[in-house]
Amino acid sequence: MRIGNKTKKWNPSMTEVHNEGHIASNPHIKKELYVQWRNAESQKRMLKETRDELQNFWLSNKLFNSSAFDKMLKVSGVCVPNTYYRKISQAEWNAINGAPNPFKPVFDHHNTANYRYWISSSLGKVREFGNENATDASGIIIKLVFSADIRHPVGIVLKAHQEAGVQGNPHVIALHREGFAQIGNIDKDSQITEIRNRGLDHNLGFTSAQLDYLKATLVEFSRVL
Repeated sequence: MRIGNKTKKWNPSMTEVHNEGHIASNPHIKKELYVQWRNAESQKRMLKETRDELQNFWLSNKLFNSSAFDKMLKVSGVCVPNTYYRKISQAEWNAINGAPNPFKPVFDHHNTANYRYWISSSLGKVREFGNENATDASGIIIKLVFSADIRHPVGIVLKAHQEAGVQGNPHVIALHREGFAQIGNIDKDSQITEIRNRGLDHNLGFTSAQLDYLKATLVEFSRVL
């Protein structure tokens, strides 16, 4: 309601004027960050549904860690095809350095069908957040270059990591955007399509079932840090 200054009574004719240009905001989100997230440069680094969800948060009063999201946005971008990064432990580096197949020692060590070897298209993300499941990762980062665009694996299905049944299916390659400017899970084929079509940064997870594919397409690997 709007109370008139002179009458001290609600004047319904003033409601439209009062609301004109009014932008609702979430007190848990820093306004200056939200303004930055809405610019073209930031928008092109997010899935459309993430952009929509950000707007929903802004128009609500829900808790949201804007600083954490902004940190992840800074490492989200457009990927360089065929080039990936992985943060590893000193023990993994010792095992793969000089090995003819840098993937086999890792799979042999874990020796479970559903263990996933995660790599990321973003060096910035790997520097900041590392790799999923790499609980013993140190500061060593390796760069892996492939001869093929492994977002489009020939003869292997690429699926969203959080889609039902995927984590227990070693015969598919998994994709997610953990550590990037993402709200909610990657659990639909439509998200995979958008990520690939727009070239968004992503993480890929392989099992030992894809060992031959990884070996056949790897051009080189090197230590970055």
